Formats: sequence, structure tokens, C-alpha cells
Amino acid sequence: MTKQDAKPRMSSARNLLSKLLFLLAATLVAIAAYLYIQDQRDDDSPPPPPVVPGRAELANVRDVLGSEGLDVEYGREGARIVDFSPAGQQLIVEGESVFVFIFRDPVARETAAADLDAAELELTDSFGDPITEDQLSTGQASNVVTVLVGADQELQASIDAALSTMP
Repeated sequence: MTKQDAKPRMSSARNLLSKLLFLLAATLVAIAAYLYIQDQRDDDSPPPPPVVPGRAELANVRDVLGSEGLDVEYGREGARIVDFSPAGQQLIVEGESVFVFIFRDPVARETAAADLDAAELELTDSFGDPITEDQLSTGQASNVVTVLVGADQELQASIDAALSTMP
């Protein structure tokens, strides 16, 4: 008896089963890779809240400014204005700080901002310390008041144009 004869021979059925299981495993790996790549391409971020007339949120303001072609990012600072109940939330628009004050409705905004004069405004942080000494400019629409730090007239005009499209 030779060494070759001593090895048990694998039956053709076992050989076929082994090949089928290998093909099945390769197919499952390919499907898993395809699904992983598709999942990476999908945008899982939730859509912004819908704009309800007179009930704009910060995301809505960001979207209308972006639709005007402005480069807009969320900022990290907050601001207060004396006699305004809502705190301002920061957006960075074209590299400049814009604080967005959101009121519960347009009537509340009109009442609070009726005597608003950008030349006399003082933005403060949550501790009451002044944020800036720069000149400020304001815009209003719907239930929103914006305060632009630096008072760039061209940028303020773009912000006003975008805000005018808000319901």
C-alpha cells in the first residue's frame, strides 16, 4: 500500500457541497459590502423642521440664508439684549456673527422690537458682559430678529433679502 492510497478520498458529493458553501459565503460577503457602501452614501440626517408661518426656528433661518447663496454655519455663542426675553443664537454668515432672536409669534416680535435701534443696541453674554464694541445692524421678519455684528451693509442687504422670503 502506497502513501497515496492511505489518504481517504473525498467523495464527489462532499466536494460539490464544499464548493457550493464557498460560493454562498462569497456571495454573502459581496452583498454585505454592497449594503455597507450604500448605507455610507445615504444621508441619515433628519430633515429640518417644516416652516410654519410665523413660527420659524433657527434651522429655518439658516436654510433661507443658505438659499440666498450665503455661507452659513451654526455658531456656539449666545447673546442677550436688554428687554428681549429670548436669547439670541449665533449663526456664522460669510464669516460674520449674526445673532438670531426667535419670538413665539410675529406679534410678540413686533411688540418687543418696536423701538429697536441698532445704534443703541448692546449685545451681552449670559453673564451680562458686552460681546462686542462693533457697530450692529438688525433685520426682522416673521417671528425673528437678527443682529449682525460688524454692520456690513452688503451682507445686511443679503440677510434682509433672505429673511423677506420667510413665511
